[in-house]
Amino acid sequence: MSALDELARTPDDGPLTGGTSRPAPPDAANTVVVSRRRSLMCGLAFGASGAWGLAIGVGLVFALWYEFTPKPTAVAPAAWPVETQCRLAADRPTLLMFVHPRCPCSRSSISELDVLMARCQGRLDARVLFYQPTSSPDDWARTDLWESAARIPGVDPQIDLGGTEHRRFGARVSGEVYVYQPNGELSFHGGITAGRGHAGDNDGRLAIESLVLHGNAAMRVTPAFGCQLDNNTACEKEALAARQPRPGNEP
Repeated sequence: MSALDELARTPDDGPLTGGTSRPAPPDAANTVVVSRRRSLMCGLAFGASGAWGLAIGVGLVFALWYEFTPKPTAVAPAAWPVETQCRLAADRPTLLMFVHPRCPCSRSSISELDVLMARCQGRLDARVLFYQPTSSPDDWARTDLWESAARIPGVDPQIDLGGTEHRRFGARVSGEVYVYQPNGELSFHGGITAGRGHAGDNDGRLAIESLVLHGNAAMRVTPAFGCQLDNNTACEKEALAARQPRPGNEP
Protein backbone atom coordinates (compact mmCIF):
# COMPACT_ATOMS: atom_id res chain seq x y z
CA MET A 1 0.00 0.00 0.00
CA SER A 2 1.32 3.39 -1.01
CA ALA A 3 1.82 6.32 1.33
CA LEU A 4 -1.04 8.16 -0.38
CA ASP A 5 -3.35 5.21 0.29
CA GLU A 6 -2.37 5.25 3.97
CA LEU A 7 -3.15 8.96 4.31
CA ALA A 8 -6.51 8.46 2.64
CA ARG A 9 -7.66 5.74 5.07
CA THR A 10 -10.48 6.48 7.57
CA PRO A 11 -10.89 4.93 11.01
CA ASP A 12 -13.54 2.57 9.62
CA ASP A 13 -11.33 1.17 6.85
CA GLY A 14 -10.05 -1.68 9.00
CA PRO A 15 -6.57 -2.62 10.16
CA LEU A 16 -3.45 -1.14 8.72
CA THR A 17 -0.97 -3.28 6.93
CA GLY A 18 1.01 -5.38 9.27
CA GLY A 19 -2.10 -6.09 11.42
CA THR A 20 -2.03 -2.82 13.38
CA SER A 21 -5.36 -1.12 14.19
CA ARG A 22 -5.82 2.63 14.30
CA PRO A 23 -7.29 3.64 17.74
CA ALA A 24 -10.95 4.53 17.61
CA PRO A 25 -11.87 8.11 18.48
CA PRO A 26 -13.18 8.61 22.03
CA ASP A 27 -16.89 8.20 22.50
CA ALA A 28 -18.42 11.65 23.19
CA ALA A 29 -20.92 10.22 25.73
CA ASN A 30 -18.12 8.54 27.72
CA THR A 31 -16.15 11.76 27.72
CA VAL A 32 -19.10 13.63 29.23
CA VAL A 33 -19.59 10.96 31.93
CA VAL A 34 -15.93 11.04 32.94
CA SER A 35 -15.96 14.82 33.02
CA ARG A 36 -19.05 14.86 35.23
CA ARG A 37 -17.52 12.32 37.60
CA ARG A 38 -14.40 14.41 37.95
CA SER A 39 -16.49 17.52 38.61
CA LEU A 40 -18.51 15.64 41.24
CA MET A 41 -15.38 14.36 42.99
CA CYS A 42 -13.88 17.86 43.00
CA GLY A 43 -17.12 19.25 44.40
CA LEU A 44 -17.26 16.65 47.15
CA ALA A 45 -13.63 17.29 48.07
CA PHE A 46 -14.23 21.04 48.15
CA GLY A 47 -17.38 20.58 50.24
CA ALA A 48 -15.59 18.31 52.73
CA SER A 49 -12.72 20.76 53.14
CA GLY A 50 -15.20 23.59 53.58
CA ALA A 51 -17.14 21.68 56.25
CA TRP A 52 -13.89 20.86 58.07
CA GLY A 53 -12.83 24.49 57.94
CA LEU A 54 -16.24 25.57 59.25
CA ALA A 55 -16.00 23.06 62.12
CA ILE A 56 -12.55 24.39 63.05
CA GLY A 57 -13.81 27.97 62.89
CA VAL A 58 -16.81 27.23 65.10
CA GLY A 59 -14.57 25.40 67.57
CA LEU A 60 -12.15 28.32 67.77
CA VAL A 61 -14.97 30.82 68.26
CA PHE A 62 -16.42 28.73 71.08
CA ALA A 63 -12.98 28.33 72.70
CA LEU A 64 -12.39 32.07 72.60
CA TRP A 65 -15.88 32.77 73.96
CA TYR A 66 -15.30 30.30 76.79
CA GLU A 67 -11.85 31.64 77.68
CA PHE A 68 -12.81 35.30 77.68
CA THR A 69 -16.28 35.17 79.22
CA PRO A 70 -16.04 36.05 82.94
CA LYS A 71 -17.87 34.15 85.64
CA PRO A 72 -20.51 36.03 87.65
CA THR A 73 -19.32 37.23 91.06
CA ALA A 74 -21.15 38.50 94.11
CA VAL A 75 -20.81 41.96 95.62
CA ALA A 76 -17.78 41.91 97.92
CA PRO A 77 -18.11 42.97 101.57
CA ALA A 78 -17.17 46.64 101.78
CA ALA A 79 -15.59 45.99 105.18
CA TRP A 80 -13.52 43.08 106.50
CA PRO A 81 -15.97 40.42 107.78
CA VAL A 82 -15.80 40.28 111.58
CA GLU A 83 -16.58 36.53 111.61
CA THR A 84 -13.65 35.50 109.41
CA GLN A 85 -10.78 33.50 110.85
CA CYS A 86 -8.33 35.13 108.39
CA ARG A 87 -5.96 37.70 109.84
CA LEU A 88 -6.01 41.32 108.64
CA ALA A 89 -2.51 42.82 108.49
CA ALA A 90 -2.12 45.99 110.53
CA ASP A 91 0.77 47.52 108.58
CA ARG A 92 -0.01 46.84 104.89
CA PRO A 93 -2.83 45.76 102.58
CA THR A 94 -4.08 42.19 102.85
CA LEU A 95 -4.76 40.12 99.74
CA LEU A 96 -6.94 37.00 99.79
CA MET A 97 -7.17 34.71 96.78
CA PHE A 98 -9.69 31.87 96.78
CA VAL A 99 -8.71 28.86 94.66
CA HIS A 100 -10.07 25.44 93.80
CA PRO A 101 -6.99 23.16 93.93
CA ARG A 102 -8.11 21.15 90.88
CA CYS A 103 -8.87 24.13 88.61
CA PRO A 104 -6.31 24.12 85.75
CA CYS A 105 -7.04 27.70 84.69
CA SER A 106 -6.06 28.93 88.18
CA ARG A 107 -2.41 28.21 87.36
CA SER A 108 -2.35 31.55 85.56
CA SER A 109 -3.83 33.25 88.64
CA ILE A 110 -1.06 31.81 90.83
CA SER A 111 1.49 32.83 88.20
CA GLU A 112 0.19 36.41 88.20
CA LEU A 113 0.23 36.46 92.00
CA ASP A 114 3.91 35.52 91.84
CA VAL A 115 4.59 38.51 89.57
CA LEU A 116 2.50 40.78 91.79
CA MET A 117 4.33 39.83 94.99
CA ALA A 118 7.72 40.34 93.34
CA ARG A 119 6.76 43.83 92.21
CA CYS A 120 5.20 44.84 95.52
CA GLN A 121 8.44 43.98 97.34
CA GLY A 122 7.04 42.94 100.71
CA ARG A 123 4.40 45.67 100.88
CA LEU A 124 1.47 43.25 100.49
CA ASP A 125 0.32 40.49 102.86
CA ALA A 126 -1.10 37.61 100.81
CA ARG A 127 -2.93 34.35 101.51
CA VAL A 128 -4.29 31.79 99.09
CA LEU A 129 -7.24 29.86 100.50
CA PHE A 130 -7.73 26.47 98.86
CA TYR A 131 -11.21 25.02 98.94
CA GLN A 132 -11.44 21.52 100.43
CA PRO A 133 -14.62 19.46 100.92
CA THR A 134 -15.22 18.42 104.54
CA SER A 135 -15.32 14.71 103.64
CA SER A 136 -12.07 14.69 101.63
CA PRO A 137 -8.66 13.30 102.68
CA ASP A 138 -6.33 15.66 104.52
CA ASP A 139 -4.03 16.11 101.51
CA TRP A 140 -6.85 16.59 98.98
CA ALA A 141 -6.04 20.28 98.41
CA ARG A 142 -2.25 19.86 98.28
CA THR A 143 -1.96 19.78 94.53
CA ASP A 144 0.58 21.39 92.22
CA LEU A 145 -1.32 24.67 92.67
CA TRP A 146 -0.73 24.50 96.41
CA GLU A 147 2.97 23.86 95.85
CA SER A 148 3.20 26.75 93.39
CA ALA A 149 1.57 29.14 95.85
CA ALA A 150 3.79 27.93 98.70
CA ARG A 151 6.91 28.74 96.68
CA ILE A 152 5.97 32.42 96.30
CA PRO A 153 7.78 34.56 98.90
CA GLY A 154 5.31 36.29 101.19
CA VAL A 155 2.35 34.05 100.28
CA ASP A 156 0.71 31.79 102.88
CA PRO A 157 -1.42 28.92 101.45
CA GLN A 158 -4.25 27.82 103.73
CA ILE A 159 -7.10 25.30 103.69
CA ASP A 160 -10.65 26.60 103.41
CA LEU A 161 -12.41 23.54 104.81
CA GLY A 162 -15.92 23.20 103.47
CA GLY A 163 -15.68 26.61 101.80
CA THR A 164 -16.47 28.45 105.03
CA GLU A 165 -14.26 31.44 104.27
CA HIS A 166 -15.15 31.84 100.62
CA ARG A 167 -18.81 32.00 101.62
CA ARG A 168 -18.04 34.67 104.24
CA PHE A 169 -16.44 36.84 101.58
CA GLY A 170 -18.89 35.87 98.85
CA ALA A 171 -16.27 34.35 96.56
CA ARG A 172 -17.61 32.17 93.76
CA VAL A 173 -14.80 31.82 91.21
CA SER A 174 -11.46 30.07 91.51
CA GLY A 175 -8.82 32.80 91.35
CA GLU A 176 -11.09 35.51 92.78
CA VAL A 177 -9.11 38.14 94.71
CA TYR A 178 -9.92 40.59 97.51
CA VAL A 179 -7.64 43.35 98.80
CA TYR A 180 -8.39 45.11 102.10
CA GLN A 181 -6.61 48.02 103.72
CA PRO A 182 -5.36 47.79 107.35
CA ASN A 183 -8.51 49.62 108.51
CA GLY A 184 -10.65 46.85 106.97
CA GLU A 185 -11.81 48.83 103.95
CA LEU A 186 -12.17 46.99 100.65
CA SER A 187 -9.93 48.46 97.95
CA PHE A 188 -10.05 45.81 95.20
CA HIS A 189 -12.16 42.85 94.11
CA GLY A 190 -11.93 40.67 90.99
CA GLY A 191 -9.56 38.53 88.95
CA ILE A 192 -5.91 39.04 88.07
CA THR A 193 -5.90 37.36 84.63
CA ALA A 194 -7.17 38.55 81.26
CA GLY A 195 -9.02 35.28 80.64
CA ARG A 196 -9.15 31.62 81.60
CA GLY A 197 -5.60 30.33 81.77
CA HIS A 198 -4.12 33.54 80.34
CA ALA A 199 -1.04 34.86 82.11
CA GLY A 200 0.40 38.28 81.31
CA ASP A 201 -0.34 41.92 82.00
CA ASN A 202 -3.96 42.49 82.95
CA ASP A 203 -6.15 45.15 84.56
CA GLY A 204 -6.52 43.33 87.88
CA ARG A 205 -2.87 42.78 88.65
CA LEU A 206 -1.91 46.25 87.46
CA ALA A 207 -4.64 47.81 89.62
CA ILE A 208 -3.36 46.07 92.76
CA GLU A 209 0.21 47.08 91.95
CA SER A 210 -0.90 50.69 91.65
CA LEU A 211 -2.86 50.51 94.92
CA VAL A 212 0.06 49.06 96.86
CA LEU A 213 2.85 51.15 95.32
CA HIS A 214 1.04 54.45 94.71
CA GLY A 215 -2.06 54.36 96.90
CA ASN A 216 -4.58 54.63 94.05
CA ALA A 217 -5.85 52.74 91.01
CA ALA A 218 -8.00 53.51 88.00
CA MET A 219 -9.94 50.28 88.50
CA ARG A 220 -11.21 48.72 91.72
CA VAL A 221 -13.29 45.88 90.24
CA THR A 222 -12.27 43.50 87.42
CA PRO A 223 -13.80 40.35 85.87
CA ALA A 224 -12.88 36.95 87.29
CA PHE A 225 -12.18 33.93 85.09
CA GLY A 226 -12.14 30.37 86.42
CA CYS A 227 -14.12 27.39 87.66
CA GLN A 228 -16.84 27.58 90.26
CA LEU A 229 -15.13 27.31 93.63
CA ASP A 230 -17.15 24.51 95.16
CA ASN A 231 -17.99 22.58 91.98
CA ASN A 232 -15.61 19.61 91.80
CA THR A 233 -17.28 18.16 88.70
CA ALA A 234 -16.78 21.38 86.72
CA CYS A 235 -13.11 21.51 87.65
CA GLU A 236 -12.56 17.88 86.66
CA LYS A 237 -14.19 18.54 83.27
CA GLU A 238 -12.05 21.65 82.85
CA ALA A 239 -8.91 19.66 83.66
CA LEU A 240 -9.88 17.01 81.10
CA ALA A 241 -10.62 19.65 78.45
CA ALA A 242 -7.26 21.30 79.11
CA ARG A 243 -5.51 18.06 78.13
CA GLN A 244 -7.35 17.82 74.80
CA PRO A 245 -5.89 19.39 71.61
CA ARG A 246 -7.55 22.57 70.46
CA PRO A 247 -9.39 22.70 67.11
CA GLY A 248 -6.83 23.03 64.34
CA ASN A 249 -3.98 21.74 66.52
CA GLU A 250 -4.67 18.03 66.16
CA PRO A 251 -1.57 15.89 65.64
